[in-house]
Amino acid sequence: MNSNDKALANDSTIYNYKLVKRLNHSYLYTMFFALLFLLALIANLLEDRALHYMLCFPAILVLQILIAKLYLRTARYGFKNEWKLHYGMLWLGLIPTSYASVNVVRKVQVHVLIGGLFIIGILYPWLSTMNLLNLLFAHFWIILPRLVVILRFRKYDKNGLFKISRRDTSCYLA
Repeated sequence: MNSNDKALANDSTIYNYKLVKRLNHSYLYTMFFALLFLLALIANLLEDRALHYMLCFPAILVLQILIAKLYLRTARYGFKNEWKLHYGMLWLGLIPTSYASVNVVRKVQVHVLIGGLFIIGILYPWLSTMNLLNLLFAHFWIILPRLVVILRFRKYDKNGLFKISRRDTSCYLA
């Protein structure tokens, strides 16, 4: 832990938890994902597939939300008031509204990743190659920023808590 993280941990507490790491949602990182979206859109516009490309994103978002809700219900973590739909470039989809276990958030995102790939794989025989690639791109474009944040917090997996806001993602430890 560097000196900035130590000073941050001393100044920030929730009950008996201390802030150990904060990741700011940088403008550069957000613009990188927006640029990826626009480049793929331009490539699809040049091939007259823009409508299919644009329809992939809401379809994948609904699929990811359904998988996350299904996992939260079956794993008995509950989600009625604790997980809400969030529209943001880096955290798009169902996310915890208050403090949530790093372990639970990681498990939900891994199940969304694998479940989405499984369902896209099932659709393989009925989709054209470009539609399949667009679905895969949309799936990874939505979930990749979340997975990067979760990987950066992997050492706090056992007893850490996430707090996700529009400007940053914070991790607290007991």
